[in-house]
Amino acid sequence: EGKIRRAAKQLNDKIERYKKRFGTGDKYDYLAMAAIQLVTQLIDLQEQRNISPVFDVLRDIDEDLTDFLESSRT
Repeated sequence: EGKIRRAAKQLNDKIERYKKRFGTGDKYDYLAMAAIQLVTQLIDLQEQRNISPVFDVLRDIDEDLTDFLESSRT
């Protein structure tokens, strides 16, 4: 419940900022703009947390090291 209240407050705050900034307009336009801004921020956060490329590089290094160690044994 607390998260929902905070989310609603953030959304309402953004809507109010758009109303003050643009003056006249439809409330659904402000809602759409606020939603797009919040989802864009969410996507940015998800991309920052995407560490799978790091795992790919580490996997490649591991394979290279394994190949090197195996070839040096023979």
